[in-house]
Amino acid sequence: ALIYLFVKQYTRYLRGVIREKTAEIRQQKDEIEKINEEITSSIKYAERIQKAIVPTYQKASEVLPEHFVLWRPRDIVSGDFWWMTQKNGLVVIVAADCTGHGVPGAFMSMLGLTFMNEICTKPEVQHSGEVLNLLRTYIINSLHQTGKTGEQKDGMDISLCVYDKKTKTLKLGNKKGTREFFNVMHAKKFLQTVEVASKIKEQLLDSRRHGNDNEIPRQARDDETATRSKKEP
Repeated sequence: ALIYLFVKQYTRYLRGVIREKTAEIRQQKDEIEKINEEITSSIKYAERIQKAIVPTYQKASEVLPEHFVLWRPRDIVSGDFWWMTQKNGLVVIVAADCTGHGVPGAFMSMLGLTFMNEICTKPEVQHSGEVLNLLRTYIINSLHQTGKTGEQKDGMDISLCVYDKKTKTLKLGNKKGTREFFNVMHAKKFLQTVEVASKIKEQLLDSRRHGNDNEIPRQARDDETATRSKKEP
């Protein structure tokens, strides 16, 4: 009888402890969910700001009517950005990969987008090489980079090309200037990339029509992998 009473009392005690811990865990869970909701809401608002700075579909269509953009951020906000404008009859197209993902990368992309809008409105800037050199200078100055050992080297990998509608030529920009996009191997890789991108676009549209809007179709990924393998020596 004594053993029975002891077990009964101890069981009641354990149940009380469990109830207290359960209530504590639920409270912590509610607090975490609230914090997560606030953070997510803030990042989603940042997404709206980022998308507002990127050229709109209408503006891009005015510059280059036959085009499409495949821009799928890994997180809510993106560390990559694209940009397009028209100046003196030339179409300027930019694709950039900033250091970092998510919020840190988005900060860098906002800098890049802001500086591109500023640089390309300068009348004295006439060549793509000048655009990239100025962008590099702006990034270094804004982040107060001095080149010291151990200093954080934030920045971006960027590709800039200029399409002349009159001459139907495409030029790539680099730090020293521009060069004609005439190299046979480069042109072949470019056309392969366009072909894969076109397939991805069509299959994404088909996937969207069937209610699946969350992933690139497997066939498109296979085509991309096959194209990359052909490029390798």
